[in-house]
Amino acid sequence: MQQEIDWNFTFVFCASILGFVVSGILYFTNKNGSFTARILAAYLLCTSYACIHFNLTNTNFFFFFPHFWRTAVFASFSVPALGYLYVRSILYQQIRFKWSDLLFFLPALIFTLSMLPFYLQPASEKIRILQVLLNDRTLISTEPEGLLPQGWGFMARMLYGLSLAIAQYILLFRFRKTILAANKARKQNIDIINWLTFFTITLSLTFFILLVETSLHISRYFDLNRLIIFTISCNILFITGYLLVRPNIMYG
Repeated sequence: MQQEIDWNFTFVFCASILGFVVSGILYFTNKNGSFTARILAAYLLCTSYACIHFNLTNTNFFFFFPHFWRTAVFASFSVPALGYLYVRSILYQQIRFKWSDLLFFLPALIFTLSMLPFYLQPASEKIRILQVLLNDRTLISTEPEGLLPQGWGFMARMLYGLSLAIAQYILLFRFRKTILAANKARKQNIDIINWLTFFTITLSLTFFILLVETSLHISRYFDLNRLIIFTISCNILFITGYLLVRPNIMYG
């Protein structure tokens, strides 16, 4: 049993490191200054950081470095925003952010600010809270350390993520319909739409799991944390693998 747990940790850890590496490659070797490539780099960075943070809850890491606990809040809330902006930027061929795009990161900012009292606590108090949470892992998803009511963070991630995922599906449906109606179904266009569809499906899987948890409470039968980080890891591996096979697809 211990060997299986070690393999699970190793799989997620390697996927996260790969995400960091590909994120750096996309950003720093982006000779054309592609806006979409940089958004995808930010998406992979936030996804990988959230993934490795959740994975470390299966170790004693946070007992030695308690100030790192809950530092993935902003990254986890930014993932659906970056995913939506990436899809939109390719479909509309955008080359920069609009000021209104900052609103997509407002939930991340609000929830991060709600965690400030916890961030400012001494290490000893954080360790005490960690001991309680890790002894009963069902409490982790309620995020009781923040100022907001327990469970609001879980619900907010689910609703925000599903809302933006649905918005991505709507964008893709409209553009696919437009391309076909205008007889512009060139192979490149179809390939890009297919890539963005696969990207959206893998992104929305995590939020779909949160919806299932809310409806059926599957955490009574499965380790929800492990299921989520495994799904996120597969999302990272899918993106990096697809880009390895089709590196030109990211530029739209």
